[in-house]
Amino acid sequence: MLGLKRRKKIEGWAVEVSEADTDVGRSTLRQRLADNNRLWLLSLLVVVMLTGYFIKNAAQTGQNEFNKRLPSARAPQNYKDEAHRAFSRKFMLDKSLGFKIISAEFVAPDQFRIVVPSNVSKDDLGYAAVMAGNKIVSEFHFRAVIQVYKKGAHGVETLAATAHWEPDQYGYIVKHRAIGRNATP
Repeated sequence: MLGLKRRKKIEGWAVEVSEADTDVGRSTLRQRLADNNRLWLLSLLVVVMLTGYFIKNAAQTGQNEFNKRLPSARAPQNYKDEAHRAFSRKFMLDKSLGFKIISAEFVAPDQFRIVVPSNVSKDDLGYAAVMAGNKIVSEFHFRAVIQVYKKGAHGVETLAATAHWEPDQYGYIVKHRAIGRNATP
């Protein structure tokens, strides 16, 4: 065995490898991955499996859980009881909206009406409608239609925005009405 030396084959050429360069026992994961395609495939398979697991779990959480918690029952027919009136009073006095609400009340089993001053912006109208809808869902466990009216000059109330629950978009969608001389309701 005198003439045999360790050789490493690289693209058709033989390269002599010294004994100091062959630290097979001390090679790192990076070196082993570079030398072995099976480890690359195993790493790729692990990444694909973890990705599938996380995607499956992400699809089952979030808004779908919120939708499952809501009962399928309709709005209660007794919407003028003390609980609904207390909710309306509490919502009117809520300071987080940034403006004063003139009135708030349930006008039907599944409709909530809010009246605000005429100087409230469209963004604030939408915020108030979505907040009311989410609070009704969390307290009474049904989705109401929220109507926001602006109280103008001479006490005239005009419909400014309506918020409906849209299951495809996972939340309340606010539709604003144009108010003015040339506006069509």
